[in-house]
Formats: sequence, C-alpha cells, structure tokens
Amino acid sequence: MLCKKSQFDSCRDSILPSNTLQATQMEQDEYLECVWDCFESNTLEWDDTFPSVGVNWSQKLQYRDDSCTYATMDPMTKLGKDGHLWRYTPIPDSQQITNGGEGKCTWDSVTSFSNAEAREEFVASFGEDDVCDSGLDSHAPSDWHVFDKVKVPMEIEEGEYLLSWRWEGYMADQMWTSCADVTIAPPRSSSSVAEDDDGCVLTPTTSTPTKSPTKQTPAPTSTESPTNRPPAPHTSPPSSPPVITPSPTTRMPVPAPTAKPTPMPVITHKPTPQPVVASSLPTKSSPSNCPSGYSGIRPYDGCTKYHHCRDGQILGAIHDCPAGTLFDVDYQYCNWANLVTCQVDAPGCYSNNFKDCNHPDFQVEDASCNTIWLPEGGRTSCIALWGSCTNQGDGSCCEPAVCYQGSDGSHAQCIVSPS
Repeated sequence: MLCKKSQFDSCRDSILPSNTLQATQMEQDEYLECVWDCFESNTLEWDDTFPSVGVNWSQKLQYRDDSCTYATMDPMTKLGKDGHLWRYTPIPDSQQITNGGEGKCTWDSVTSFSNAEAREEFVASFGEDDVCDSGLDSHAPSDWHVFDKVKVPMEIEEGEYLLSWRWEGYMADQMWTSCADVTIAPPRSSSSVAEDDDGCVLTPTTSTPTKSPTKQTPAPTSTESPTNRPPAPHTSPPSSPPVITPSPTTRMPVPAPTAKPTPMPVITHKPTPQPVVASSLPTKSSPSNCPSGYSGIRPYDGCTKYHHCRDGQILGAIHDCPAGTLFDVDYQYCNWANLVTCQVDAPGCYSNNFKDCNHPDFQVEDASCNTIWLPEGGRTSCIALWGSCTNQGDGSCCEPAVCYQGSDGSHAQCIVSPS
C-alpha cells in the first residue's frame, strides 16, 4: 500500500499536538485512522509478468547483497480478505512440505538462475533439485532475500511516498508489518546493452530444475504486500506499467506517536522468510540478555544491536541498528542516539526464587520479601526456593535456601534459611 508523504505528514500536523507525547487517546486513534485511510487509498497489485529466463522477474530470491545473483521464482498466490492476493514465500520451512504442510518444494518454484554462482549457492543452501525442504538453510536462509514486484498505476503522481506491507509467519502465529520510504520517478532511459530488470548484464544459465514439480495445495504463508523478507525500496525500470521493488528494509514503529526528527529512524534487520528465526546466536550473550521467562526484544552490545527472546531463551540472529541510532528499550525500536539512554545489562540479576532471573519489570531490589542478587545471573544446578528437595542438609537447594524435612520424613522443601 502507498501513502503520499505529504498526506502522511498532514495527518500528524493536523491532528496531533506539537508535542506528540501529549496526544490524547482520541487524538492517537484519529491519527492512526487518518494514516490507515491514506495507505488503503492506494492498494497495489502484484506484478503478474511471467518470468522469462534472465530477462525479467516477478519474484526473485537474491543471494546476499548482490542484485545480479539470484534465482527467478514462479510465485504462488492465494485469495485473501477483500479480494487481495497473498503471496507465498518461495522457501518453505524445514520439513514443512514433507510433514504434510501447505506450499510447495523450494525447487518447484525455481524457473531460472541469473548466473552460475546463483545456482551453486542455491544448491549449497537448499540441496540439489531432488531435495524438497530439508536443505542446510531451509529453516534459516539468512543469505537469501525475497523480492516481490508490484504494479504502480500510471495515474499516480510522482513524488515521495511511504510503502507499507505485511507478512504472515506460516509456522508461527505472527503477523508482521513494515514500511519504507520510496520515490516514484520517471522511467530510466533504456540501455543498448542486454540487461535484466536490475540493470545486470545478462549471463543466464539453463539451470532449471529437472524433477517434475510436486503438486501441493496452496495456502497463504507469506505476504499481502511486496515481500516476505523486507528489502530497501527503489523504483523499478521502465515497464508497462511501472513497478517498485522493495529491498532490504526496516520496521517502523507502530506504537503511539513520539516526537522524533525527520526522517524517522527504523529498525533494520537481516531479511528472513520467518520473522525471527535464524541459526546464529549472540556470541557475547550473558544470562541476563534474556531474563527467565521473558519474551520480547532486548538491546545488545551497548544498544547498537538488538535480538529477540522467547521464554527466557535467545531466539534468532543479532540485528544492527542503523548508523546514528541505538535500540530504545522504552519504544522497542532503534531511535536516534541522542534520544536514547542505554543501560548496559550487568552480568547479574535479581531473583525471587534464588535461581531464576526476575522478569525485567521486577529487576529491583525489593521485588519481594525474598529478593536476592545473583551476581552471575540465573543458576541451573540447584533447586529453586519452595521447590521439592531430597534430604535435609544435602546442599541441593539454591543458597541461601536450605532443604527442610518435616518430622514425619515424608516431604522436604527448599525454604528460606531460618538463621
């Protein structure tokens, strides 16, 4: 969906007070409705140009940041709400299809490769064409970016716009929203050199899959908008009609408006077909990076980066904040550095049960009458306060708790030491 930047700014200027932090709930609701109406006024359709070998694409799987090294994919769509078409990610999760899930095998979407390197890297990540969904990187293909192309109506005025899209995580109950700044400009002049849609000199391979496509039942697993793995936007080359293609991008904050300089900072993360799954884990993580039971986003490396937590465990890759920004814990996105006070986590944490780190909301000395400080963070080799133990005095309880057994000898429990 597209919203003219001048109209987007008008929603803010005409509805919100100069200090947006002082906006009432009614003003915030009116502002969000104004912005939403702006985006819905220009809902874009997918480009349905049939992919041709080495010439054009409607969906591609690009290797790293090399726009000329990619696999051209034949996109699958599914009719959704209000007649909108959703597109599948061309990369099913590991064992998704094998175990009876929806979609189709990765190789069944491939129509061609832009060059020999693209095919070699594709095979290294997803296996040969007889492998469906069990390649080395099927679960976390961090080296590959999904690009989808959309149509821009000819009557749309040139200028600056905001592009918004969302995508669904098929293997998780999650819906993600992103947006990016784009400029709609006149078409580029044509080149006399044979080039593809990205301006790359053509060296196409004939590396189409040799196995017969596997028939699967389609269902939406990805986006209603330009791409499942949001890349940074740019205007596309002249075609009829003109299109824009988002490339590695960013996640803008959706919460209540805050006063920030223009342009607004955005969260940039490495594109991935599922929102927060990746194989690499933080190398400098401490036990307090993800407090016990905590799910959410946490700062990392002096707030210059961030990562996700789920149930107290680090999940996914570490993401860099854009230059000049730091991760803002209060707003949960990368904000201008001068607006952020970074509080670097100490190795230790407060605990109410003498074993696990408290949730961040209870990281205070007086969280409960039993709160203690664990200088090394959470513990793993002892029994928490009020947990069942075996024998009195065996040292199995997390200190300073002690194992106490009743006079009948039938039950023992870790309790606060009476001394």
